[in-house]
Amino acid sequence: MDSESVDMWRPTTPLISLRAAADRLFLASDDQVMAVAAHSKRIEWQFSVSGTQLMHAPVSNGESVFVGTDDGTLYALDIRTGREVWIFEADHAIYGAPAVQGDDLFVGSHDGRVYALDARDGRERWRYDADGGISATPTVAADTIYVGGDSHEVAALRRRSGFEEWRYGTRAPVDVGPVVVDDVLYVGTHPGTLHVLDRGTGTSLSTRSLGRSPCRGMVREGETLVVSAGDTAFGFDVTTRRFDVAWQAQFGAEVGVPTATDGVVYCVTYDGAVTEIDVSSGRLNWEFDTERPVYARPSVAGETLYVGSEEGYLYTVPIGGGADETSVYVPEGHDGAGSGPEQVGGTPASSGSSETEVFTPGADTGQETRYCSACGAAVDPGDSYCSSCGEKL
Repeated sequence: MDSESVDMWRPTTPLISLRAAADRLFLASDDQVMAVAAHSKRIEWQFSVSGTQLMHAPVSNGESVFVGTDDGTLYALDIRTGREVWIFEADHAIYGAPAVQGDDLFVGSHDGRVYALDARDGRERWRYDADGGISATPTVAADTIYVGGDSHEVAALRRRSGFEEWRYGTRAPVDVGPVVVDDVLYVGTHPGTLHVLDRGTGTSLSTRSLGRSPCRGMVREGETLVVSAGDTAFGFDVTTRRFDVAWQAQFGAEVGVPTATDGVVYCVTYDGAVTEIDVSSGRLNWEFDTERPVYARPSVAGETLYVGSEEGYLYTVPIGGGADETSVYVPEGHDGAGSGPEQVGGTPASSGSSETEVFTPGADTGQETRYCSACGAAVDPGDSYCSSCGEKL
């Protein structure tokens, strides 16, 4: 890829993770989470979790933004203002992002439990003891929750009650969320084995080696499941019952969690290479070297790919070469030190929390933006259905 197609800028704090939505970026950097308007490039708000460390990319249900910390606190923040809505406290660190669908939130903790919460107020609905720490995001499919952890097992739980339907022994830790494809559940383990299970019964259908390297992440795109492990990305054809590797791409460094969209998959390596691969054939489309360590999963919104580096650089890459280049500036420190809000082009607004800084995102249109409660996408005030996911508003 031509380097002129990539826009780069240097924030002043290490970027831990990011999540892109239709018109916003949600960034986690050390002990602060912030919302950035994708088009105006202005910070709308930022929230500090002073004294603790954010552990995963922010997650949103269209009403709130959720982040967990290394002291076991889960924060729900108002998506428009960044004000704290509620907090929930587990007994140990929350390493994996929660799974949120509407008003249902499921999160695992290193205290060995899965918690089901009401996303509106943080009220606990049920908990499940997994007999080992949980680092992975739970997977929600219809009425079932699938979760794995340090207990060397993956369990299927009823969504409404937390009742255990079945449990399968993986003989190794499960650090990434399982992936559901039709009636099959794919589970990757830390030593590098892919377990293929009947998702209704937990019966093993097959196992596949991932080169004895830790499974870092999985994503399904079309008829292909892409699994990253060690320095290799594997493409599995999910249309057959052979569960064979259709292709594999090897890199010169460890591969992080892949992201896929529109028939392509994006892989980033820990030494900073960003690669686009055709998901059906495994063919390399392009590669760009940031020359800086990249550990965060890349994120896609609209026609833009967002990539953040460990050193605090953030890149936007146009998908297909048709998107305008964008830029975002992340201020130094959550306490207003360093660059300050003047350099990001906003004026302070009132806030209900001393740990939240709110900035106006630009000119006031006089009309409040609406967001889809299912996917978090911005929608026009007069729409009856979300143009992104089709849900009724």
